[in-house]
Amino acid sequence: MQNKEKALRGNPKTENRHTEGLQRITRRRRRRRRRRKRKERKRTKKPTKIVVEVVVVVIVVEVVAVVIVIVVAVVIVVVVVVVVVVVVVVVVVVVVVIQEEVATTTVVLV
Repeated sequence: MQNKEKALRGNPKTENRHTEGLQRITRRRRRRRRRRKRKERKRTKKPTKIVVEVVVVVIVVEVVAVVIVIVVAVVIVVVVVVVVVVVVVVVVVVVVVIQEEVATTTVVLV
């Protein structure tokens, strides 16, 4: 019985070599796959970083532009309001002065 089992099993030395060879081949394949994956990752990572940075820069530029436009609009509105107020005050003062002069002249005339 034992001899038959040994005979069916095959030569242990050659069997061992065979499995070692397979292991070597699978190791090589794994290494190659890993290398390929690393190279692919390196290739794909660089452009994505650049794209993200460009998008961030574009967003920042847009935000800054919007803020500048808002500030300019507010400044223009404030200047217009100040000018209108000054003009109204000047007109009121002139009208008051003219009325006083007219009143004094009419009093003098009468």
